[in-house]
Amino acid sequence: MNDDAYEATYKATLNLLEELRRNKANECVELAAPGVKRGQRGRARPALRFPKLKSRKPQTRRLLQAHANKVMDCCWGERDTMVSCARDGTVHVWDVKEATRALSWKTPGSWTMTCCLDGGVVAVGGLDNLCSIYVLPE
Repeated sequence: MNDDAYEATYKATLNLLEELRRNKANECVELAAPGVKRGQRGRARPALRFPKLKSRKPQTRRLLQAHANKVMDCCWGERDTMVSCARDGTVHVWDVKEATRALSWKTPGSWTMTCCLDGGVVAVGGLDNLCSIYVLPE
């Protein structure tokens, strides 16, 4: 990127920040890609609309506790289920509505870093260079 491109990106960012400050009281804020004018047609990306939050502070609805070490990842599933994994090598599948563990197990490696829940399948990966796939019982 040359100096002109950096300057254009910098100015577009400043303009965007100024627009955010001006539209503080509005219900929605529109964001357009740098260099794209509002209402421009053609190959340009449309503006994104973000609704303003009504509350400044999020509220805790459920507190799920079971891990013995730092929680590294959480992933939502279907029908109020969630999976979480921690540095202690444990994976927990949660029933979020009831705030209880539905299933728990220890992975072969103790450095679990990420997890994903899709349908009835959980994928878990970590610093042990393993990606483990588990099929949940029905």
